[in-house]
Amino acid sequence: LYNARSHLQCQEGADWSPGGFQMQMQRYDRLAAKMWNATRPGVVTNRYSPSHTKVIRVVLTGGPCAGKSSCLAHLRKEATEAGYDVYLCPEVATVLLNNGVLFPSTPESLFNFQTQILALQLALERSFTLIAGSTGRPSILIMDRGLLDGKSYVSDATWKQLMDATEASEPGLDKPRQHMTEEYMLKRYDIVVHLVTVADGAEQHYKWGETTDDSGNTVFRGESPDKARELDSKLRLAWSSHPNHVIIRNGMKGFEAKIRESTEAILNCAHKLQPQPKFLKERVHELELEVADLRKLLHAAQ
Repeated sequence: LYNARSHLQCQEGADWSPGGFQMQMQRYDRLAAKMWNATRPGVVTNRYSPSHTKVIRVVLTGGPCAGKSSCLAHLRKEATEAGYDVYLCPEVATVLLNNGVLFPSTPESLFNFQTQILALQLALERSFTLIAGSTGRPSILIMDRGLLDGKSYVSDATWKQLMDATEASEPGLDKPRQHMTEEYMLKRYDIVVHLVTVADGAEQHYKWGETTDDSGNTVFRGESPDKARELDSKLRLAWSSHPNHVIIRNGMKGFEAKIRESTEAILNCAHKLQPQPKFLKERVHELELEVADLRKLLHAAQ
């Protein structure tokens, strides 16, 4: 956003009055949004109702330094080319901590912090799902960590208290109050993709302390390699009951193969739940070649 604003400021004759600034940023927002839209929208084949489509809901999880950012970039490119719009529900803890919230230092503040994470995560997921489902376009919603991730950061007793304190009932519905359960959390997602931390199987690439993430952003990763492996194991266990739990390990073929494998797993799930015409990308390429040949013929005829 900062780079885009700087670029726009350098444009000759740009209007940076309050009204003009708003128009410029609206233009930028539209351009940014298009990056996540399908190159050519696919076909909606599964609906919840005549006006609401089935949204493929994906949890992307894993231990520290697992490659989530790179996976998201690769998935966005492949999925939009395959005819899907892609939405990203951000990691709630990161949103809070990057915007003035201090990391909790007491058991009471930690409990409150985790309670608000669950509540905000649930609200964001519902909002993204409703918005994506109302577009009439095939959509994939990626959750940067899901509701069950929180189980790995607290004791079993605290986790039970957190679920009891979180209401799963949708606001505004005239129904009995329903408290959160693990079964409810598991049923919310179509697939859970776990990227194993590079501390497990590729420790030479594990970065901790003050370092940079996959996107080049400066981050502080406090987990040692041993702690990263421990957390990764807890996350795998937390999601182990999901029927479509895919674990992507660090293999001999390298990091790029890991990213391709995760994208393939998500797109396979998407094709089952929201099937697209076979070989859509290949057919688009064929049509583009045909158009190019027609243009050549038209130019020769002129």
